[in-house]
Amino acid sequence: MDDTAVETRRERLRRSTTAEIKEIALRLLVEGGPSALTLRAVARQIGMAPNALYGYFASRDDLVAALRDDQYAALARAARDSRDIAAAEGVDGQLRAWAHAVREWALENPTGWHLIFDDPTGGHRSAPCPPPPEGDFDMCMPLLEFAEATLPHSRLTAASTAYQWSDFDDALTERVQAALPDLPPEGIALGLRIWARLHGLVAFELDGRIRAPSTVAATIYDDEITHLLRSAGTGEMDSPRNRSAER
Repeated sequence: MDDTAVETRRERLRRSTTAEIKEIALRLLVEGGPSALTLRAVARQIGMAPNALYGYFASRDDLVAALRDDQYAALARAARDSRDIAAAEGVDGQLRAWAHAVREWALENPTGWHLIFDDPTGGHRSAPCPPPPEGDFDMCMPLLEFAEATLPHSRLTAASTAYQWSDFDDALTERVQAALPDLPPEGIALGLRIWARLHGLVAFELDGRIRAPSTVAATIYDDEITHLLRSAGTGEMDSPRNRSAER
């Protein structure tokens, strides 16, 4: 028997079991909250001995981290896909599509949102662009691209502030400089500020802090996007939308 084929089947079984473990763990979180997620509860539902589960995840924290990475990747993918679909709408249409996709995903996946940005045992983590996981950078990249495109026209920047690359995390600056070599450090600050403003409104809505119907929350969010776009000076750019309006 081919040892390579046996190993491939084992890997395939391991991937399948890992996916099932994460699916059950996420369901436990959705249905019962953080206290419902234990390795013993997952093992019981999957029909596996609790000790065997440690061959896949060394601890509950490792399992939660894997769930967070998956959810962050799903959020970043949904936002980026919506932005890409709106490519013909210019920079302003792309940011609007990205922002609406973020809110819609959060409302449809509140447990996933809290996994990404909140500690499942309570408390809060800082939201945007720390070093890994990969989803952090993937989430921020569209905003950094927006910052690069609008920085020459933007009224969102403070003329008195001069940022340096050394102001930011080394891993972040290395990736930004590789992906966007023409973006100055002010662009990182602008991208972070935009993300914080949009993230804050979504978090407020999910936490019930807006204290208004969903339709009103949606209007407030859209007003914030419109204000960001106006302040970013997208109307002064040579976008496809602007060119068509001139004809």
